[in-house]
Amino acid sequence: MIFDLVKDFADVLDAMPEGHPRRRILKLLDEAIRRDVHFIDRHPTTFFQCMWNTCWWYDCPEAPQRYEEPEGSWRQTPPWDASGEKLCVMLEHWRDRRVAARPWLRSMRPPQIHLDAYLSAVLRGHEKRVICVRYSPDAMRIASGSEDGTVRLWDAFSGQQLALINLNRELPRNERRVSSISWSPDGMWLIVGSGKAVLSICNSTSGDVALAWRGHKNWLRTVSWSPDGTRIATGGDDKSVRIWNAQNATELVAFLGHNGRVADVSWSPDSATLVSAGGYNDQTVRVWNAASGNEVAVLTGHRGAVTGVSYSPQDYRIVSCSEDRTVRVWDVDLEKQLMLLSGHERGVTGVQYDHEGRRIVSAAADRTVRVWSASDGTELRCLPKFEDFVKDISWSPDGTRVACAVSTSTQVCDVTNRGELAALRGHDGDMTSIDASPDGTRIASGGNDKTVRIWEAETGEQSRVVRGHKLGVKKILFSPDGRRVISAAMDGTIRTWDADTGDELLIIDARLGYKGDFYVSPDGSRIAGSLPNEREVRIWNAADGAEVATLRGFESPVDSLGFSNDGLRIATAAKGHREVRVWDTQTTEQLLLLRGHRSGVDSVCFSDDGSLLATGSLDTTVRLWNAVDGAEVAVLQYHGGPNARLAWSPDGTRLVSGSDTRICVWDVIRRSCVKEIDACGDLNSIAAESSMRAIGSKRGFVVGNSFQERDVAWFPDHLHSICHLLDGCAWAGVRGSHLFLLRLEDVANESERP
Repeated sequence: MIFDLVKDFADVLDAMPEGHPRRRILKLLDEAIRRDVHFIDRHPTTFFQCMWNTCWWYDCPEAPQRYEEPEGSWRQTPPWDASGEKLCVMLEHWRDRRVAARPWLRSMRPPQIHLDAYLSAVLRGHEKRVICVRYSPDAMRIASGSEDGTVRLWDAFSGQQLALINLNRELPRNERRVSSISWSPDGMWLIVGSGKAVLSICNSTSGDVALAWRGHKNWLRTVSWSPDGTRIATGGDDKSVRIWNAQNATELVAFLGHNGRVADVSWSPDSATLVSAGGYNDQTVRVWNAASGNEVAVLTGHRGAVTGVSYSPQDYRIVSCSEDRTVRVWDVDLEKQLMLLSGHERGVTGVQYDHEGRRIVSAAADRTVRVWSASDGTELRCLPKFEDFVKDISWSPDGTRVACAVSTSTQVCDVTNRGELAALRGHDGDMTSIDASPDGTRIASGGNDKTVRIWEAETGEQSRVVRGHKLGVKKILFSPDGRRVISAAMDGTIRTWDADTGDELLIIDARLGYKGDFYVSPDGSRIAGSLPNEREVRIWNAADGAEVATLRGFESPVDSLGFSNDGLRIATAAKGHREVRVWDTQTTEQLLLLRGHRSGVDSVCFSDDGSLLATGSLDTTVRLWNAVDGAEVAVLQYHGGPNARLAWSPDGTRLVSGSDTRICVWDVIRRSCVKEIDACGDLNSIAAESSMRAIGSKRGFVVGNSFQERDVAWFPDHLHSICHLLDGCAWAGVRGSHLFLLRLEDVANESERP
């Protein structure tokens, strides 16, 4: 039904004159629907929620406090100051007229990319990262390939999924990851590269595999159908480029010359030559005669792996991109670099000429897409602030849109939209850690931008930005009394900040390095840190930073620490060692040495009364120990994978273990798993059996009624580092550089439901 609505909007906008007074509002509503169309299709009751969280923030009075004002003021009047009909007023009227409304999740922060910027649609459906994306030759469809072993074909206008190519039914597990796709010139077929050199020609209407074969001796990286439709070029980790007959999969010629992985290939417009990108240990762009296999040119200049190449459709120019953060334009005949395009701040992941050869688009790990003039290299447009790095890009044939592979979605961007982009206040780079204050009213966050930020849970406003770390922040915690924020960074220091003023209170030169970690004692008086290089654990006074104890004798770096609730004991464990040690924090005496795990241990957690110790291991078990005499009490078989985390219920009868993909709730008395959830979440709130529990799954963020065992609200983004806030009906979560603050509204109606 929602896709019919999308088509209705398109028809109305096509028929409506440009100057119609309601055209602007309808166009914004159309864009908002397209961003969440797949989520709404899956959860129709979230229609109002999706529209509110995108549209209300566009021009509401609260919006100005959430955005950074551009240097020199706004070029255009921002929407909240503009005259005319307001989306926020329309949404408020809608909210007030809702009868017996279902609970919904209200975002307390604007979307990362606001309306009328450049994001025109989001195509969701893949369960893992999207690796490649391509427009069909007629611009009617978009194909996306993913690590989940599927290729999905989408209607480029409505966003509806038209077909599914599922390699999970055809191939063994290690061969399913889709690495590259390419359309046949007539749009009837797709060549799909996956796994270790598996090539599949698939019908683009039915999704059926018509022909499949193995083409390389190692992982396949790239495929490209020739413009004349007769041949297919491939490249892979075996350092070769190969050309195949598109009718019968016969190998016609192999090009050997690269000294490393072949990351990308592109045909010349007349199908006579082929250009290839050399990855690590090569760093060259090579041009080949497609018939004979002779090497025509070797273009050097990149100082990192070449990740993408594209032939100009109009002449014999080539554009390439690299991990060295540059885009370069070459003349093939002269074997000469013509232009060096700089601007990306991290490695460039993909590059492509438009279909007229007038513009170049590039994507990078800095989470931006940039459009350049192909004639003089001028940067024409920068599309910033994607929530994750852009893995691949594809021009629409008419040159108005670019499809981008971002995380698990394909995002369609309108490069002709000249609306001013407002920069949302927040981290300039990925967030690495968040923590909620004990009373749930604040959130502290740390990121790769070296900053610590404090947010108000009630309003979603950023109240403090504190600077001092010289490298990215990797972990952040509130003190137990909520008055201080403690952060550790890649610069090796642990710093303590006043949570109200942001003032720096203490610096500990802890030398934690990249792998070191820290924990705070339950009473907040001490900080313990693991020093991987010294293979020690040091304990400092949290008030003045004085070192009060050092624990030694470890055979490998300590990865996990855990205080007992009285602070008198600390448990230590390492992924590189099978043993767990328990220490007296005052005398530094080793009290217990626990043996039983068959692999490294990555988590430890005392029960609240200190009588039991739970340990999680890479051997996929969770073990319970008597914390007084060290006797093994139970072995719980856990299938959640590595990086397990543990949390006890306050009464010690339940234990929750969780990884990034699975949560298990254990009945400690019966030694049995009573619930498994394929998701991540706040383990402490799940262990405490809060009335509402929130989890992040492959399909998004889900809030459930813990007592009635049913889901009550959904949110489209898959969040991690989830923590409870306020009264248990609000949550914080992270995706890339964006902090989400969500509140469950109309929750009273849930208690009245049967």
